[in-house]
Amino acid sequence: MKRTLPVLFFFCFLNLIAQNETPLNEIDQLINASRYDEALAKLNLALSTFRDENTVIGLQNKKAELLIIQGNLTEAESILIPLKEKTKPNVFLQAITLTNSGFLYLNKGRTDVALEQLLEAQALFQQSGNSNTKDAARCLSYLGSVYNATGKYNQAKDNELAALQIRQKLFGEMSEEVAASYNDLGLVYISTDNDKALEYFDKALPVYEKMHGKEHPKIAIANTNMGIAYRNLELYGDAIINFETALGIWKKIYPGGHPNEALVLSALGKTHIEMKEPGSAQEYYRKALIIFEKSYNGKHPDIAATLNQLGVLKLAESKYDSALHDFQKAIIANATKFTSSAVSSNPQVNEFYNGYVL
Repeated sequence: MKRTLPVLFFFCFLNLIAQNETPLNEIDQLINASRYDEALAKLNLALSTFRDENTVIGLQNKKAELLIIQGNLTEAESILIPLKEKTKPNVFLQAITLTNSGFLYLNKGRTDVALEQLLEAQALFQQSGNSNTKDAARCLSYLGSVYNATGKYNQAKDNELAALQIRQKLFGEMSEEVAASYNDLGLVYISTDNDKALEYFDKALPVYEKMHGKEHPKIAIANTNMGIAYRNLELYGDAIINFETALGIWKKIYPGGHPNEALVLSALGKTHIEMKEPGSAQEYYRKALIIFEKSYNGKHPDIAATLNQLGVLKLAESKYDSALHDFQKAIIANATKFTSSAVSSNPQVNEFYNGYVL
């Protein structure tokens, strides 16, 4: 779960574009309500209407952010790559673009590139005098996610706490932004103190429910995270209830499948392994694999991790050839260029998306 970090929050660029000039405030409201298709339609209309370069850059960044959240990573990347060059004359705009780029690569499982982009963005926020803005807080929260995904928990906690402090000052305690930070801090503590993690999740969930009701992506994310904490505490019944709640929300919002749904299926698979139910676990992992492969075109550490789990289950059944096949496919999925299906072949030692998975 930590890899993915699948935590999704959107912020408008009102400090760049006057509220009465573009519909960004309305677009943010649509995004927060999970009305993504309407938000995308308004973004496309605005992009065809406005000509001011900074306005267009703000809209393009928002579109890339929305596409990432929808799992359309390739399209988001096609927007962000040229934006990096366009924004060089404006340090603050470049910091925002690099933050979105870091968010993109975090979702692609390229934590190395994500870290590079986000550290550069953080430096540019400071250089431009915008280190206490909502955009800088978003950058810090993504940095925390990267450090959490790579096992650097103290650095993860420091960045998430810094983001929380900025958001508390800007938005107040009972705000969606502060709830996001509580959720992120809970994710950090899942690796070290599950009771503490649940305390943070319990702070975030009521805010989300008050703002969005009980069927919203952020409710799904919070339930997933709480499920992991309960599983770590060996409270499997509670864990399954939370996972099933999250799964129902994702299926309703994305009937065609989404990586976050696959993450929940994987979490259920792991839960059933710990409950000594390998048959059920294998079925959940197979369902997760189908969605991951569809979403990531065969190359992603989440695909690799799922194949590894399937291989381990087959190994326990003495299905050695099938297990070897899954392990080799896992290596291929986690390597940037390696494609050999021969089990005697390996990629270069530095050719990977996620070293822990490798």
